[in-house]
Amino acid sequence: MSQISIGIFGLGRFGTALVHTLNNLDAGKSIHLRIIDNDPEKVEPLRGVTDDQLIVDFDNEDETTLKKHFEGLDVAVIAIGENTLPVIELATVAHEYRSENPDFHVFCRAHDEMTEKILTKLGISKSDLFCPEQTAAEYIGRKAIRPGAAQFPPLAPDQALICIETPEKWQNKSLVELKIPETHKANLMCIVKENDQEQHVETPLAHTPLEKGDKLYLLGNLKNLEELKNLQ
Repeated sequence: MSQISIGIFGLGRFGTALVHTLNNLDAGKSIHLRIIDNDPEKVEPLRGVTDDQLIVDFDNEDETTLKKHFEGLDVAVIAIGENTLPVIELATVAHEYRSENPDFHVFCRAHDEMTEKILTKLGISKSDLFCPEQTAAEYIGRKAIRPGAAQFPPLAPDQALICIETPEKWQNKSLVELKIPETHKANLMCIVKENDQEQHVETPLAHTPLEKGDKLYLLGNLKNLEELKNLQ
């Protein structure tokens, strides 16, 4: 796997946990991490994880200077949790940077509904917004009423769960015809269909036809999943 460069903007509890998670997942040394915060005391404990650290005064840097912090990154995670203004400013700059670098991807923390609306208007996809507190609340809520509920399937370091739209060559074919586990060494976990702006999650059956626009959630080895993504 080629190296991917990821920038973590904001080293609160979530940002710091994300740094450690990515470091633990990086068995093949394929992830370059850049960590950015305005507090040296948050940066210092992570110097053993990466040698690419920036101490940035988000409130007093102009747009040109902020944009430089995204240079060389494939992915940016804007995880600042204290207030929304730096998040919105960084998201604005990140969106402009992406217009010049189409392969660049940005994930952004949305503190509340108003911030979410602003960020989506700035051009950040709703699927790329996250709220750790909301995610944790939904998970605990489900476990409270369904003790056996799981948030994610357990994954080995070389496994992943990905979502792709039905490739053209798969459209109108059933799982029996496609033989995805045998051909691609991956399992189709579920299908998400959108009708009248509503999502419906379906369990795939042997003779379920895959249709154009279906979102397919596939579990498998990273190498095999990469091949599946290229079917698009």
